[in-house]
Amino acid sequence: NTPTVVTGQVGNAASFGATKALRRTSYTRLDGKAQVTWMFFIKITTATAWVAPASQYDGNTTASDWVIDLRASGLKLNLVVVDGSDWNRQIVTDSDVFSLNTIHHVRVQYDGSQGTNLDRAKFWVDGTEITAKTATSTLPATIKATTAKVLDIGSSDNTLYSVVGWVDEMGIWSANLSDADADLHRLETGLPY
Repeated sequence: NTPTVVTGQVGNAASFGATKALRRTSYTRLDGKAQVTWMFFIKITTATAWVAPASQYDGNTTASDWVIDLRASGLKLNLVVVDGSDWNRQIVTDSDVFSLNTIHHVRVQYDGSQGTNLDRAKFWVDGTEITAKTATSTLPATIKATTAKVLDIGSSDNTLYSVVGWVDEMGIWSANLSDADADLHRLETGLPY
């Protein structure tokens, strides 16, 4: 079930809905990493809780690695990083950060080396950092190494939770990017690195 191609923020975008995702098997580039940055443009046409712009997540089990998803109203931003014993380690924005039918630029930054749990996940929407957030428990120090995980763009849990809308220019870096580097992506003037 592949997504359809639509006009996006930069050229074409992948439009999702009802069990569609871009999938890459055996994605191991984030295994054991303590710092990761995800950036993308998203347009949500229907607010649905639990849908995921990006994930390596196979359901609510410790076999999963991580997921960026939309919580509660479907307009809150959430990062889950799974450790070997608990799949429910997450940090979520306290309020809605997206508007329907509006193109947003999203930056999610994970840094397992931070001593303060809320500093282990940082969120930016349209270049503005979202500081009002809540943690359910402490995020682990690294993304765990697992065997042959699937990278899903536009969905999680084997396409069970697909974005209703589109995702464009998904980028994943195994480093924390500076604001200047992130602006290259957000302002469409270049790509970091």
